[in-house]
Amino acid sequence: MSDKKKENIFVIISTQKTPEIRFYPDEFYMKISGRCIPENPVDFFSKIQTKLEEFIASIDNKDVFTIDVDLEYINSISTKYLYLIFMTIKDNFKKTILNWYYEDVDDKELGEDFELLMQMKFNFIKKK
Repeated sequence: MSDKKKENIFVIISTQKTPEIRFYPDEFYMKISGRCIPENPVDFFSKIQTKLEEFIASIDNKDVFTIDVDLEYINSISTKYLYLIFMTIKDNFKKTILNWYYEDVDDKELGEDFELLMQMKFNFIKKK
C-alpha cells in the first residue's frame, strides 16, 4: 500500500463498547466490526458520517462501494445510525456491495431487516 493510501485511511479503534471502523476512501471500502453499544451514539457515529460525506463530496467516480459488517452485538439505537451510514453510501454510489457476517440466526435476521429497509441485496456470510 502506498504512503498516500495510508494517509487516507480513517480508523476508529474498537473498545469494549464501540466497533472498529476502517474506512479506506481510495479503495471505496469500509469495514465495521466488533461490539456496537456506544454510550453516546450521536457523537460516535457523527464522526463517521461527517468523514463519509466529506469523501463523497470530494470525488467524481461513484461506481462501487463495498461495506463489510462483522458485528458481534449491536444495540437498537445504533441500528438507526448504521442505517443512515449505509443509506448515505447506497444513495451516492451506483452500486453498493454489503457483506453481512453472522454467527447465528439472530445476527442474520438483523442483517435481513437492514436488507429489507434498504431495498437492496446483501451478501450473507456465515462465520466459521
